[in-house]
Amino acid sequence: MKQRPVMAPRKLNALMVLVFFAIRAASAGDEPFKLDPDRPFVYLRFDHSGKGSPRRSDESKDRIWLRLVNNCKMTISVRTFGMPNEGPKDETGVMLAVVATPPEMITSEEPLIPSDSTPKEDEMPPGYISEVGSSLTIRPGKDILFSFPRNSLGKLWHVEIPFSFDLPSGPAPRPVNVSSTEPQMSVAYFPYDIPNKVKRISKN
Repeated sequence: MKQRPVMAPRKLNALMVLVFFAIRAASAGDEPFKLDPDRPFVYLRFDHSGKGSPRRSDESKDRIWLRLVNNCKMTISVRTFGMPNEGPKDETGVMLAVVATPPEMITSEEPLIPSDSTPKEDEMPPGYISEVGSSLTIRPGKDILFSFPRNSLGKLWHVEIPFSFDLPSGPAPRPVNVSSTEPQMSVAYFPYDIPNKVKRISKN
C-alpha cells in the first residue's frame, strides 16, 4: 500500500499553534470552526485540466485549475495578480510558490509533465510570487478558481498557496518593536493529489 507523506514537523508545529488559537476564538459560540467537519479548514479542490493562456513566454500551455476553498467560519486572504483576457472569466491570478519537496515527503509517484514541455527532472519551474499585487478575501464557504502550469507539480517539487486570516486591525498604532505582518499559512498541492482519472488521460 502506497504511503502518503506527512507535513514536515517544523511547519506542522507552527501551524498547529496558530490554528489552535484561531479555532478557540472562532468557536466561542455554538457554531463549529469548520463548516464541513470532514474536510480541512482550508483546502484545494481539483476543477479541471487542459490548455490555457501562459502567464510567461517560457511557460507551458498545459494547465491545472484548482479551487481554493475556505471551509472555516473566518474570512481568509490571499495575494493575487492580474489575469490575461483569454482566461476563464471567473479565474483569479493567485500568487503561489513552487517549493522543493523535503526528501522524507517524496513518493514514488511519476512527475506530471505536460506534453508541450520537457524540463529536466531537477529544474524546478518558478511560481507566481511577486511583491507587486493585490489582496483578495474569501468569505466562509466560498472559493476561487485559479490555475498553474502542469509541470509545477513534479516528483521533487509541489505548489504552495500562502494565505492568512483576514483579521481587523485595532485602533492603537503598532509598537515599533512588534513585527508588522500577520502569521502566514499555506495549503499545498502534490502530484498525488491529482485525480487518478486525470493522471491516466495525461499519460495517453
